[in-house]
Amino acid sequence: MPRQNSPTLPSKASSLERKFWGAWTYNFPTIPLLSEFDDIPTWEDDYAQRLRKSKRSRRYRLDFAHEESKVGIEIQGGIYTGGRHVQGMGYERDAIKYNLAFADGWVIFLVTPRMVSERRWYELIAATILSRSGKHIPGVEHLPPLDQQPVIQSSGET
Repeated sequence: MPRQNSPTLPSKASSLERKFWGAWTYNFPTIPLLSEFDDIPTWEDDYAQRLRKSKRSRRYRLDFAHEESKVGIEIQGGIYTGGRHVQGMGYERDAIKYNLAFADGWVIFLVTPRMVSERRWYELIAATILSRSGKHIPGVEHLPPLDQQPVIQSSGET
């Protein structure tokens, strides 16, 4: 049962999530994403088990998702500063979350701070969404060159 899935960006979003969202909505306005997506059936079973052990358990969420195509996007902040994504329990929890999503047929893109500024990743994600939805983006058959200019437009948000 979905609880927080939203077509808008929450006020508590990180600066990297805001940058990604701004660039995505500018460059791919016809491919809507949901933020804080948590409606993956395999997650519910796991949450119920964890909740029995600890009432402090939290539901898993994807930063962004395209539900129809089962494509999720996770912004991996703090990877150079020892953030949660790269420390023991945070990494363990993320691995469980991603594996359960994979088992339910989801593809999860892990987007690093550098990747948020590279257009080729947005194009790959968009092409994957459209491909899994039975659609196609003309002219996006492959990744652009590594030295391609980063996405510049981000709706004024940093």
